[in-house]
Amino acid sequence: MSTTQTPTAYDPRRGAAVVAAALAEWKSGVREPPAGDPTRIREYLRTCGFARPEDYDSDGDAEWCGAFAAFCLVSSGVRPDLVRQKSPPEAGGLGSTYRLRCLVTAAPGRLITLASDLRPGDVVSVGRPGRARWGEHIVICTEKPTPFDEASRFATVEGNASGAGPGGLRYEGVVRRTRPVMPSSSAKGFIFGYRPIPADYIGEMQHG
Repeated sequence: MSTTQTPTAYDPRRGAAVVAAALAEWKSGVREPPAGDPTRIREYLRTCGFARPEDYDSDGDAEWCGAFAAFCLVSSGVRPDLVRQKSPPEAGGLGSTYRLRCLVTAAPGRLITLASDLRPGDVVSVGRPGRARWGEHIVICTEKPTPFDEASRFATVEGNASGAGPGGLRYEGVVRRTRPVMPSSSAKGFIFGYRPIPADYIGEMQHG
């Protein structure tokens, strides 16, 4: 990807709304079945436009990290049609890291190319060197990486992952983690990010 593009201006209010939506899901203790009830995960999949979300019954039935991020974006005012996975995949959406890549490159200002530009509420694709160039997993950034250097990490809330739940529990589901800004063979790090532009929000589409 090009490193010359500049991310859209950051709106702290909108970023905070995405983080609040993600933390609300985390606090509710969403876990993968059989330890948890799949109902909420099905809602994430439905929001993201997955076919037959009601068929999600056990861990591995769907990769729902992007669906979780889509749910949080819609909860914060992003247009539902924007984040739904589409056919063909090149039409974009949040159903996979490839679709997310297509979404961020479809309009100027959405793409974040530098981890140092991350802000709370940004959606991030993380991955490892030598894997798919558009990343392997989708997370929500909850804190700007500071101080910024090659050893920096950024805090996340993410779905379809293993990590910290509320009350000190560790499980698979909606969890809190930190991710490195520098990818390595053993740790998924920053690949690119997505920050919604004003036209991505309900009521702010430009006409004419």
